[in-house]
Amino acid sequence: MKISDKVKQYCLVMAVTGIAVIIYMVCYGQGRNPLISIDANKSMDYFVRVLTANHGVIEVNILEACEYNLQSLVMFVLGTVFQNFWTGINVYYIGSFFMISAAMYWFLQKLEISLPIATGIAVLTAFLPFHVDRGEGQLITANFFLAPLLLGMLYDLIYQKQTENGYRKGYLLLVCIAPFVDVRISIMTILLFGVLILHRQDWYAAKHLLGYFLPLVILSIIEGALVSSLYVYQVEDSLQMAQGEGLRLLDMLMPMRYHVIDRLSDLRLKYDIDFSVSGENGLNTMGFLFTIGFLWKMCSLFYGQKGDKRIAWLGWIDILVIVIANVQGLNLLLEYAGCHVIYWNRMGIFILVGAAATLGIMAERLKEWTQAHGGKAVITLGYVILLAAGIIGFLELLLRQESQMFLA
Repeated sequence: MKISDKVKQYCLVMAVTGIAVIIYMVCYGQGRNPLISIDANKSMDYFVRVLTANHGVIEVNILEACEYNLQSLVMFVLGTVFQNFWTGINVYYIGSFFMISAAMYWFLQKLEISLPIATGIAVLTAFLPFHVDRGEGQLITANFFLAPLLLGMLYDLIYQKQTENGYRKGYLLLVCIAPFVDVRISIMTILLFGVLILHRQDWYAAKHLLGYFLPLVILSIIEGALVSSLYVYQVEDSLQMAQGEGLRLLDMLMPMRYHVIDRLSDLRLKYDIDFSVSGENGLNTMGFLFTIGFLWKMCSLFYGQKGDKRIAWLGWIDILVIVIANVQGLNLLLEYAGCHVIYWNRMGIFILVGAAATLGIMAERLKEWTQAHGGKAVITLGYVILLAAGIIGFLELLLRQESQMFLA
């Protein structure tokens, strides 16, 4: 049977991701702690706490133990298959790198990014902050594969205005599954989707888009109600948590306080001390390259018709995310209303995925420029620059981890 070119492309992405994961695990394994371990200083998912407390035995309703979450249910099934719940969790954690890179590659293909560049960007995105350095305690961050899928859906339906050819089964399936993978990301998508539908000001298209929007809203409400039934919320506690865990651009733009470069580490540490910064303490830095992508998106908003409209659209998404999820943003009003998302800082995943996509667009334009304005030497130089940028981005991750591992 002949293998299609698309399958070959995804096989290439998976192979490169596998090499990167092996390198990451080997480098991380040189430190004091194994890559996958329980860190007492970090909060653990409810599902992991239940398994830890009962040594893998589920004494309550399995759906309640999994918080009605498909990821936790898959991990439970894997643990049952391997007859060891830690093995099941670890397999899913490692597999999540591949899910994120595959989803990101799919999104980059929609943006018409060529195979080599899309592969490199997709692999870098698999090591996004919040996802790395979590281990068994916070496996729920594996849900970040939803962000590129949902952004790709919004790109097709809103930016490309593909609302004339009926409903797409893949997108209907996505909006039906998303709430049970991560209700928080689903709520954020509802807010983004709703604003974008209103901004489009097209009633005919809006009626079509409601076919995707309403199932996402209804199922998110159902999932939110099921999860909320497991907890007793106090408004004051939720507001305090939302403020403490709100989105901070600082955490994405500045290096972590234990960066391998002393100058960067001291800069962040001084800032944290002077302004009493709490939360992730810079552990979720998106690195130098992703910072460039973010700033380029912001600048593109001012270019109007002269800039790349795709980048400007991603920048518009960033503005919405910041207004909604940033500290003392719309999130506090939602917490007052009883929408207990709490971990709004994780909504920065939409900004990070958009930054990665912007890097892909910029790299594609650089490649096209070198092909149009030079001979082999210029083209080779262009590819060297792109390759060097990717390697530097990956090294930044490893250096950050090394700086943590050998910290006294």
